[in-house]
Amino acid sequence: MKSGLIHFTWSAVASLLAAGLLTACSRGAAPQADGAGAAPRPVRVAALVADGASRIVLSGEVRSRMEIPMAFQVPGRIAERLVDAGEDVAAGALLLRLDETDFELRRQTAEAGLLAAEAQARNAAAERARLARLAADNNLAQLDFDRVETRMEASREAVRAAKAALELAESNLAYTRLTAPAAGRLIEVSGQVGQVVQFGQPVAFLAAAGPREIEVALPQSLAAAPPRAGWVLLDPTLGRTAPLELREIAGAADPLSRTWRALPPARGGPAPAWRRGACGTDRRRAG
Repeated sequence: MKSGLIHFTWSAVASLLAAGLLTACSRGAAPQADGAGAAPRPVRVAALVADGASRIVLSGEVRSRMEIPMAFQVPGRIAERLVDAGEDVAAGALLLRLDETDFELRRQTAEAGLLAAEAQARNAAAERARLARLAADNNLAQLDFDRVETRMEASREAVRAAKAALELAESNLAYTRLTAPAAGRLIEVSGQVGQVVQFGQPVAFLAAAGPREIEVALPQSLAAAPPRAGWVLLDPTLGRTAPLELREIAGAADPLSRTWRALPPARGGPAPAWRRGACGTDRRRAG
């Protein structure tokens, strides 16, 4: 889902009140010679004063507090796509699936390796028990018995390694299924059936349900001491507003725009007005 533009008014242009000069003159007065008894003209004067409502106007957009790029944890070829952009999904919902053929074969190989290791461990344990009786009657050299002990310990470690390999194979098989980590709306789904994707390559983008924020770009002149509170105009036609507080500001400027990313959370107001990409006007005092 494409993000809409929010118009913010985040309070730093000083507005001034000015009063004009009012003059009065008499009608039909005969022209007077310079300095020859001209009648005084009354004049009303007003001083220019600042009204204290220093404001800033910025642009921004409503965003989800959690916006999650989703990717497979293993490489492979996409075999199934179950969702499209714009759909609402529940936590744990299956979104895309990779071809499982190779991963299933690896799991079967690991399972067979575990069975073989367990068989060798049983044989090593049985051999040790048999030779232990001979060693007790002094019919076996200690060196031979130590070798049997070593083989049995090695077989136990082989079983432990085979179990770990099987768990890894099963995990990789499970990673072929991409599920939603939280409830929300899919902003973008770029993965296509037949596409080969790499480990960590984003194939979908989820805007999680929950709190919303309004992202604005602060000019350099405000980055050092940004306004902390204000309000946003949700609907200019209806005049609905809601308060804002600055939660976070980026630690460095954008390399292209040289502006700072600021995140005031969106609070209050009707829920539909806070949908991702909605428009509003944020007003804040500069001081």
